[in-house]
Amino acid sequence: MLEFAPSLAQSFSRTVRMMTSIFLGTAIFGTLSLYFLSTQMFGVSRHTQNLTVSTSECGGVRVSCDTMADQLLARAILDQQRAGRTCSAQPSLTDIVLFQYSADQRVSALTFDDALEASGQKLGWVQRYCH
Repeated sequence: MLEFAPSLAQSFSRTVRMMTSIFLGTAIFGTLSLYFLSTQMFGVSRHTQNLTVSTSECGGVRVSCDTMADQLLARAILDQQRAGRTCSAQPSLTDIVLFQYSADQRVSALTFDDALEASGQKLGWVQRYCH
């Protein structure tokens, strides 16, 4: 006699496949949602933005120039570009670091070691890494 009802093993197997598919779909959706939410809210990006000379304001460097500190940073980046270097906001080991002092907002090109020491003394922060 032929049985038309699925066996217990087939039913269990189908349930496991369905639950796995639902879990993976939910995990993928959740991961993508968090990624897009973080990029919209916090400006987080997985791509490195190399600053290049353009025709925009602030000395041709693509940074915000709302404050004097921003203008000083843009000028320092432009100086590094004129010296043949490219600067990035993404942390990396490099010889030249643009360091912005918190006291007077000036930006100086320091060696990596000097910038690390100045950061440790809480004198300011690293703005760009130049290669």
